[in-house]
Amino acid sequence: MNRLLLQSLLIIFCFLFVYFWQRSPLTEFTVPLVGLLSACYVILSFKNKSLRGITADTRPTQLLSVFLILTTSLLLILSTGGLHSLLIFLLYFLAFHLAFLLEPTVVFVFCLSVIVFFFPEFQRENLLPDVVKLISLVLLSPLAYFFGQEIKRREKEKRHTMHAAERIIQDVSEIVKNEGKTLKEKDIELLKDIVDESRELEK
Repeated sequence: MNRLLLQSLLIIFCFLFVYFWQRSPLTEFTVPLVGLLSACYVILSFKNKSLRGITADTRPTQLLSVFLILTTSLLLILSTGGLHSLLIFLLYFLAFHLAFLLEPTVVFVFCLSVIVFFFPEFQRENLLPDVVKLISLVLLSPLAYFFGQEIKRREKEKRHTMHAAERIIQDVSEIVKNEGKTLKEKDIELLKDIVDESRELEK
């Protein structure tokens, strides 16, 4: 499945899960659920640190982490007043978090989902403050997108640099292995310098 489509479906699923949870008899267990989801997120965060070599936005555990943090944040916001909650600012942080962690375009799916999700909470007497909150998120979304694009570009360049450095080290190792007996001391020192510089690039 297309990566962007998969991530977009995940975002939408999170909103649907919270929507139906809040309208089910299980809503009285929201606090224990938030605690459980938070604990799972912390455990997965430590696990993800040991898997840095794998592309971040394709790891199943990374997608699960997104589900946990997004679902937990939505439950917290709804439990403390919804659109009028003091925790509504979490939506702004989530926009940047998703843009950095997943495909940056996902932030627009998130923004649209937030508008649809909280639209029923609009109150005629507080219409302007409610609209301002969501417009603020809409205005932040392009910024989160461009920051996410820049981070992805730098990560891609870093992966290419590391790959090139590994290739150089392998080539030097092959030269030393095959031509080691015929190499002069000066050539060997030069090759060592190349390997050292390549290892510096990998850091």
